[in-house]
Amino acid sequence: MSSAVHGETRVFVMAGTASPLRLYLFMGGPTLEVMFREHRESGTNSFRELPGNMLSTELHVYRKSLGAAGGAKKGLDKEDGGGGGGVGGAAAAAAAGPLSGRGGVRRHKEVPHSFALLTSMGIYHGSLALGNDATPGNVISEAQLVPYPEAAEAGEGGGGGGGGGGAVARSSSPLSMAMTEFHFLLLFTGRLQVVSRLNGAVVQEESLETHDPTMGHVLTLLTDPYTGGGAMQGAAPGIGVANRLWLFTDRLPFKLRVSHEERDVWMLFLEKAVAGEEAHFEDAAQHCKNAVERAQVHYVQAGWYFRRGQHTVAARYYAKTPCCFEEIALKFMECEDGWKATALKTYLLERLGHLSQKQGEYKMQRTMLCTWLTEIFLRGFTYLPLDSGTAREREEAENSLAEELKSFLREYSSALDPATTMNLLSKHGRGEEALFYATLVEDYDRVLAHHTSHGPDHKAALEVLRKAPFDKVEPLVYKYSASLMAADPAGTIGTWMSKPQLKPTKLIPALVRYSQRRKAAMERLSASPPAAVSVSPTAAAEGNASLAAAGEGEDLAIKYLEFCVNDLNLKDAAIHNHLLALYAQEEEWRESHRHPSSLSTRGYKALSGVDDAYQALSGAGSVSGSGLTKQQQQQQPSWLAEGGDGGGGGEAAPRTGAARATASGSSALLAFIARPPEERFFDPIFKREICVSLEEYNGKIESLRKEMEDYTLSSEAVQTEIVELQQRSIYVSSNQTCELCKRNILSTQFYVFPCGHAFHFECLLENIRPHLSVEQRSAVESLVAMIAAGGGGGGGDAKHGSAAVAGGRGPGGATAAAANGGADGSRRAQHYLRSLQTELDGYVAGECVLCGDMMVQSVDKPLVAVEEQAEQMHQWAL
Repeated sequence: MSSAVHGETRVFVMAGTASPLRLYLFMGGPTLEVMFREHRESGTNSFRELPGNMLSTELHVYRKSLGAAGGAKKGLDKEDGGGGGGVGGAAAAAAAGPLSGRGGVRRHKEVPHSFALLTSMGIYHGSLALGNDATPGNVISEAQLVPYPEAAEAGEGGGGGGGGGGAVARSSSPLSMAMTEFHFLLLFTGRLQVVSRLNGAVVQEESLETHDPTMGHVLTLLTDPYTGGGAMQGAAPGIGVANRLWLFTDRLPFKLRVSHEERDVWMLFLEKAVAGEEAHFEDAAQHCKNAVERAQVHYVQAGWYFRRGQHTVAARYYAKTPCCFEEIALKFMECEDGWKATALKTYLLERLGHLSQKQGEYKMQRTMLCTWLTEIFLRGFTYLPLDSGTAREREEAENSLAEELKSFLREYSSALDPATTMNLLSKHGRGEEALFYATLVEDYDRVLAHHTSHGPDHKAALEVLRKAPFDKVEPLVYKYSASLMAADPAGTIGTWMSKPQLKPTKLIPALVRYSQRRKAAMERLSASPPAAVSVSPTAAAEGNASLAAAGEGEDLAIKYLEFCVNDLNLKDAAIHNHLLALYAQEEEWRESHRHPSSLSTRGYKALSGVDDAYQALSGAGSVSGSGLTKQQQQQQPSWLAEGGDGGGGGEAAPRTGAARATASGSSALLAFIARPPEERFFDPIFKREICVSLEEYNGKIESLRKEMEDYTLSSEAVQTEIVELQQRSIYVSSNQTCELCKRNILSTQFYVFPCGHAFHFECLLENIRPHLSVEQRSAVESLVAMIAAGGGGGGGDAKHGSAAVAGGRGPGGATAAAANGGADGSRRAQHYLRSLQTELDGYVAGECVLCGDMMVQSVDKPLVAVEEQAEQMHQWAL
């Protein structure tokens, strides 16, 4: 075999000798002459001594794509030849074909990967690791000796006795051998045996005994080494096809057909793997022909790892089998390594990965698995502090687990149920992961609520609104406009302007609140001393971040509305009305703080006509009284100076494109009014609309005023009724009796209710006591004792035969006829006793015991108590 390494050709030669029985390995190059000369000069012996001597032997190598290289015979290509045989100790050699040359890999030939040598004791075979780092010492691996089958009868072999100095070859040695991918073919005198290369067992035996004289005597087995479909030179048609085996006799060649030799190979590999050779599990899986065989291999492999305690590895292979999910999951839960649940998590992840992701297929199973996995991840955060290690190690472990959870949520966000997942994340206190998942599922409402309430981080909220799709966040822009405008006006306006699809009319409430806060802040700043005017973080936190040092900053509400009018060309009346109102408010504030005698306020009130408004603004004399500088007055058009409508004889007025286009510091409204009629944005039709709108507003205000008057009258009526209830009294006749004891009501302290029922205090207290809770009973007893100790009484005045009405607490509004205190005692003591009596009334006289809720609730109680039944039975006994 020759190969090119860094531009140099290397040659590898294997040779076998029968007597002595040796396997020689040579490596060098770039030619055979150089290789053998270097070997001779080095004085090293690169061979393996094998027991026994033979008259002849065979050496074979196997290429997977081409089959085995046949025995080296006369007339065969030496480069591709296999083992050769000789007589009287002659050498048998095999030279593998070139792996690659200077021009690159020669694709029509594959690298031999295994060899076999006939010995007196059996077949010596192994694997060849041919690579750039191969040496004679490491090129052979997994070498082993497979004994010949014992079924061979003595005297059948054709090996013959050996030469001197060694053991004589066994008579059971085969005449010849051939090699396939998984089997050895051994030729004896009367039969052909097929032996497995994996376990050495005889898998097939064919008898060659025949009475046909035309067959002749068997000679040898050969493997066709040629790659093409053509025949060997001088051979019959069909001879020379790749991977063909031939049996030669002294009369005829016979073609051997190999079919389905790999059908049970996976079972042999599996047996070797279970016996301890772990690497053969993959070989067994590769040679499976269908999913059933492959699942069986994975099941055995998973059990093999599970019994050795490698649960995580076992989980990966259990997930590839169609075993019962509940059975495998319970198995991992019972043997799990504490709270980490590594194997169970691995099994669930692998099983989830094998479920189809087609539309609607396995949707329920995927959701259940994802939810369970989420719970396992979150349980890891709960028990992580209990794990051993330093604080830094625990922090690193938590960060790693958090990244793993985020990766899981990102990959399976479509399979998770949003409501359940958010509930789990929130219950375990994983706010960051909850926010991450909400972003994944486009739950922007929850994301914005988090940013505006936790921290808060309004800049992050605005960033979410800017990056999210418009159709997902349009209603959220309106929902959070007020809070965002209060916290970060400039950023909020920038966000609005980046989304021209918004409906500005829905943003007017936020603009109104912003204008109110701005006006209040400007008034506070104007009232403060000059040295105290500054912008501080505290002021920014209060919602005044948009204001400059002395309240002279730009009005962002006007900026946005001008953007809507000028850039978006909106014609909505509400937008124009609010913009005009802001112009007026801005100018009014400036004039009131700089020019108290200005008449500009009158101009804003005369909105029924823009020309009249300007006349009102300039009616006091010159236009400068409205806040224009001298330079601005000189730049005004001639029609304005003449008081005309733009059709005068002066020069044409300069045209502007903005509703507020004047020099710095001038009045926006005055600049708008100062424009010629044909240049004004608000045409006469719009002026009429403004008037109509104002009339509608006046009508609404009048309606609201009437409603307020109605509410005021209702409130006064309620107050009058309250006063009347406080002064209400009930007359009790001198012969009225207690409804419970039937004694005269005036004999002691009593209560009378609006329904007309009257009760002695002691009778009412005893009747209502069973309906009170333990705490209420204790409170009543304490109040009675305190009133008695204070000298107060709750009874009515029996001499007058009537009871004054006193308001008692309770749903029934009972009237207590109790005369508290006397002329003696201080006012404070009387007030204290009165408060105690009022509290007692709330417990005792909350409602009438005969016609209130208490009576309704007690209808199912027996008329005779259980403890009184015996006495009543005795009294009624005949």
